[in-house]
Amino acid sequence: MHYGFRIVEDLCDGLSNWMDEKGFATVADVVGRSLHRRVGFHQFDLSFRAVARIDQEKCIRCNLCYVACNDTAHQCIDLIAKDGHVVQPYSYDVRANGKEEAVTSRPSVHVREEDCVGCRLCYNVCPVEECIHMVEEPSGRPSVTWASSPRLSAKLLRIGRR
Repeated sequence: MHYGFRIVEDLCDGLSNWMDEKGFATVADVVGRSLHRRVGFHQFDLSFRAVARIDQEKCIRCNLCYVACNDTAHQCIDLIAKDGHVVQPYSYDVRANGKEEAVTSRPSVHVREEDCVGCRLCYNVCPVEECIHMVEEPSGRPSVTWASSPRLSAKLLRIGRR
């Protein structure tokens, strides 16, 4: 998203470093090693819940998480001014440059966890290591899969026939 085709070189370097660290000589040595962990879609726990948590101490106020969530996801990240009120984008001085100036002048980003679906878009666009964590939360519902629910299984079968 942010790096264009350069990301391919980074991915290759990252894979090479990971393989060296784990003792794999070739990609063929890795292929298929996780197949025993694979499950079908019908076995996914539909009650699973994860939410994004933003470390305000590490946040540089770049607002990439806000933009990603607001434009392409569930719009559950708010910009919060120092007085605690939600502010609209660009209602503050966007010329703030550098972390210190941005942190003191821009609003902070806060996740409304009750609305977060755990899609990880904010996590994926954040340029700061370990600033956003995806945290598993109890859903308060019993575990349910497509296969374990007769109603959901029937719906899945209807979808599959289309």
